[in-house]
Amino acid sequence: AVVSTQSTGVCDSEVEQEELVARQLKYVSNVAVFFFTQSHMERLFRNRHGFDLKRLLTGLPKFFNSIIRFVEEEPAFLLSSTQCLPMPSSLRSEITTILLSNRCPELVFAILLYRDKIISVVRPKQYSISPGDIHLLANYVQTGSSRGHGEKWAPCCLPDFNDTGFH
Repeated sequence: AVVSTQSTGVCDSEVEQEELVARQLKYVSNVAVFFFTQSHMERLFRNRHGFDLKRLLTGLPKFFNSIIRFVEEEPAFLLSSTQCLPMPSSLRSEITTILLSNRCPELVFAILLYRDKIISVVRPKQYSISPGDIHLLANYVQTGSSRGHGEKWAPCCLPDFNDTGFH
């Protein structure tokens, strides 16, 4: 897979174009961090010079391909933003209240998505979640084997929140 370097009309200079490509590549590398953590990958390369990630990445190309499509096509990437699912505020409040009342103290975030749109995010006040981490979660949910149907659970690393561990 190749990240596009064609001008989108958004970048006026070569510097802006380089920054855009660097952000695109960061998103792609964050897919690997999402599944393995940055510290795990660093340890692999430190202990085994020239380590080939190919075997570890088996089954993951669909996640990389999906995030590449996202960074090439979605305004949310360019804007470093997320989009909420349109719904009446009273319904969103009711959903958030249900999530809060059933909150598990061991969890840092409870995020309810519909496709790539946020319905609700519940978190302690001292923590925040970046749009990039939400994009990675949405990518995982949408691209996973059950194609967004039902419940999914898997350890994941949110690179912007903490790239050294699973949450």
